[in-house]
Amino acid sequence: MIAAQIYNQQDGKEISCLYGAVTTGHAWKFLKLEADKAYIDIEDYYIKNPKKIIGILNYMLKNSS
Repeated sequence: MIAAQIYNQQDGKEISCLYGAVTTGHAWKFLKLEADKAYIDIEDYYIKNPKKIIGILNYMLKNSS
């Protein structure tokens, strides 16, 4: 996410908030980078609850524009 932030800054695009996700395929973790602060959701989300994962990804997409 920091690399994406630096890339966008060098390309002249200031993005105030970047979202990210890390997955093993079974467990998901979600992150947010605002300026110089990283926020990591302490909860693990599991593939057995795909509606929750899709909901979080949908939220990230809606709030990234």
